[in-house]
Amino acid sequence: MTLTDGSKSGTMTVAELSAAWDDLAKLLRAGGPAPQRPASGSGNAKQAAWRRRCKARKPYPLDYALVLELGTRSQKRLHAHVIFTGRFIAQRRLSTWARQCGFGRIADIREIDTSSAEEVARYAAKLAYY
Repeated sequence: MTLTDGSKSGTMTVAELSAAWDDLAKLLRAGGPAPQRPASGSGNAKQAAWRRRCKARKPYPLDYALVLELGTRSQKRLHAHVIFTGRFIAQRRLSTWARQCGFGRIADIREIDTSSAEEVARYAAKLAYY
């Protein structure tokens, strides 16, 4: 996955990007954001349904390697490349969650065919290059 600078001026620091990653990783390990809790006094049935939705969240197990890259000469925004194990995260969902955690509007994710040693090696080499 690739996660971009979330600051308006393109000046996100390494510490800010690290904090955004920590927030996103925590969110992924929890299985995404918790469903919105019903208002107080909404009844036992709604509260019970909310608890079931909270328990139904499936965590995204995260063993990962993260590499930071400073963009091109003209576009120097800091961004992160992350390779991780676990289930695939839909692009739209990842983008929404990444923005909530402080990353920019561009978040890219691609699945690597782990049965293809060539594909895994190609992406690992790309990360090593950074």
